[in-house]
Amino acid sequence: MYSPFEELEYLAEFLPDEGETVVVSRCEGELVCESLRDPDVAECNLEEPELYGRLIHANERLKAQRNLPLGVFAVSLYTAMFLVHTFQPLSMLVWILDLGLVLLASMTYVVWVQRRRAALFQEKLLPILDWYLSSRGIDRFVLIGSLPDQPELETLLAAYTKAVD
Repeated sequence: MYSPFEELEYLAEFLPDEGETVVVSRCEGELVCESLRDPDVAECNLEEPELYGRLIHANERLKAQRNLPLGVFAVSLYTAMFLVHTFQPLSMLVWILDLGLVLLASMTYVVWVQRRRAALFQEKLLPILDWYLSSRGIDRFVLIGSLPDQPELETLLAAYTKAVD
């Protein structure tokens, strides 16, 4: 039979990662290490096909919000540069004006995409996902905590974190 210190050293090799709570108890004369979980909070299992499908669908809808602004950005930038180069002789001032147009159009594009994504998420996706999560007993923050492990859901994670602020 081992001494209590030897048993604890043996258990220490099998302890989980940091941040997980465990209970060490004696069962039939041996020390047993068990994970302690909060029974009120459901675990977010992203391997569940229905939940994962809903998250992928929401993420793709958010990504698609960049398509219209990208088309408008490309056409308007091309038109503006065409007009500038048509009516101005080629000089250093024209190239600086081109750079200014590109920077202004790029900033406008980024802000437009962010606002479109935020509006879609707040108005349509967040109520549906919140309803689904509450029907499964999953907390919103549990889902947010499990999203960083999924790089394909990066856009959805950004939208969720902005919506929670």
